[in-house]
Formats: sequence, C-alpha cells, structure tokens
Amino acid sequence: MLLSVKNYGQTVARNVQVRFTPEIISDDKVGAKATLVKKFDKPISVFAPGAELETIYFTPNLTGDGVSNHEDLPDEIRVTISYDGPFVKKFFGFDKIERYEDSFDLDTIPVRARVWLSSSTEPSARLKEINKSLKSVAAEISALRKVVNDK
Repeated sequence: MLLSVKNYGQTVARNVQVRFTPEIISDDKVGAKATLVKKFDKPISVFAPGAELETIYFTPNLTGDGVSNHEDLPDEIRVTISYDGPFVKKFFGFDKIERYEDSFDLDTIPVRARVWLSSSTEPSARLKEINKSLKSVAAEISALRKVVNDK
C-alpha cells in the first residue's frame, strides 16, 4: 500500500505540508517509516502540477495467524495536506494567497483483510515448483553418490 501525494491542479502548490494524526515519529535512519518522516517532516516549498510523491505505507507481514504492517506504522491514521494556492490579485479588497487544507483517513484494514491467492502458472509459483523439483533431483544424486562410494 502506497501513500501517494499528487498535485492534480493546474498551478504550483507552495508550502505543502503533510501531517499525520497520530504523529509518526522515527529515530531510524533507513526503512519506510524513516523515509515517510523524513519526506514530510518539512514543508515542500514548490510542488509542480502533476508532481507526485509515493511512499510505502503498508507492507504485509504474513507471520502468525494474521496480517500486520511490517513497517510498524499505525493501521489507521488521518492524513492532512495543506498548501498555498496561487497569488490572487483582487480588483476590490486585499490581494492574497489562499491556504487550502484537506484531510482523509488512511486505513490498512481493507488491505490486511485481502485474500492472497496465486496461480500455479504465474512465474513465482513456477519457480517454487522448479526449486522443489531440483531439491528432489539433488537428493537422488546424493543417494546415488552414497551407493557408488559404498561399493
């Protein structure tokens, strides 16, 4: 699951701030959590039309009975994005720059509740089958070697 921030507008967005509730804190130097914190820690001064920032938010950890977030990030979080729009010159009144803000909830439960299936014909399944066959052949060769060496 990726967190994607994109400027769909036709003008530059300035002073773009991405905030998380609850706040995400990381002392790590590497990893998805550290990257997320580092990427959005300070305002982005200029965000051009069509520009997009993607960051891994959820990587499934399939150990145990359930699916958890391997990245140690909250399962549910509110993301608030705020930015300055273009300078507006008014005929009457004061010229100004509008500040826009929008929030959305990011929820990993739909991803965690996903059923993970694979086809026996897809490459990863075929590689597993080939690996299994090669292990079987290696075991047979080892057994033959032992028989030959015992004679």
